[in-house]
Amino acid sequence: MRSEMYVSMGMFHEAILDLDSANELTPTLKDQTMYLVNRATCYGGMHRHDLALADYNAAIKSNSDDAQLFFRRSLVHCIRGEFALALGDLNHTINVFSCDRFLDYFTRGAVSMSLAMEAESIDVIQPTNPFAPSAVFEMSTTKLDPMYGLLAHGSYRSKVAYKLAYRALENFNFAIKLFRAAVDGDYQHALYREYGLSWFALGKYTKAVDSFKLALSLAPSNEDAAEISLYRAMASKCERKPDFERIMDDINKAIELNEDARAYYTRAEMFLDIGSVNKAIADLNTVIALKGNDTTKEGSRISCAGRQ
Repeated sequence: MRSEMYVSMGMFHEAILDLDSANELTPTLKDQTMYLVNRATCYGGMHRHDLALADYNAAIKSNSDDAQLFFRRSLVHCIRGEFALALGDLNHTINVFSCDRFLDYFTRGAVSMSLAMEAESIDVIQPTNPFAPSAVFEMSTTKLDPMYGLLAHGSYRSKVAYKLAYRALENFNFAIKLFRAAVDGDYQHALYREYGLSWFALGKYTKAVDSFKLALSLAPSNEDAAEISLYRAMASKCERKPDFERIMDDINKAIELNEDARAYYTRAEMFLDIGSVNKAIADLNTVIALKGNDTTKEGSRISCAGRQ
């Protein structure tokens, strides 16, 4: 099919024109559903997620017995930051269709963690140690970067957020049991990264560190390894007897692999707490230079992990 070749080449507009022409020739219900799904894929490639969502809505309206349609729509909801709607689709996929795929449970766990983050962000965040010089960072970064800020202050304190994080953990536990049936090993690092985040949210820091360690050993790229190294450092900071040398090594490794504002924020906190003010200022100046980088695309992260 020529449209598939266009999609593989990133020529989404041309693919849509071919799909429109083919749809006029084969107007059966099955073909109509496939047409809408394929066009939604093209719209996704064009970052027109509003149009992709409209096509998935139309496909589900005409064929509500296909679990994959609900799963695919959940990914679009994630990209749009509509995590409650995404969770509804995933619940429908798992509960109504009795789906027991690794991806369904993995994605539902990740969406639950994003909802937990939203719930926790509603409350006023108090620093873990309000007397530490770096406490001001934990307050400010929560607003600027929810993922960083919530990790910085330790376990979740909102009852709603804690409950959602626990549900996420249940989903990840089930996903791990199903993982042997998953065909793509690239999901391994993402699974244990999300697993570590859920343990972190529940205040189980040593288990979080262990999960991040495993995720780090499976990371397929420098960017992934940098992100996981930073998460491990932040979880290690909350342990009862933190190993500050290892924490700094993890932060330095994260910066070496991928210069990201989060990593410089974290190192600035460490420098400030040990009295290295000039080094902290240097890192904060770097943060200012990098502030244009978007590090909070949670929906895209989930969607990329869940996309087949």
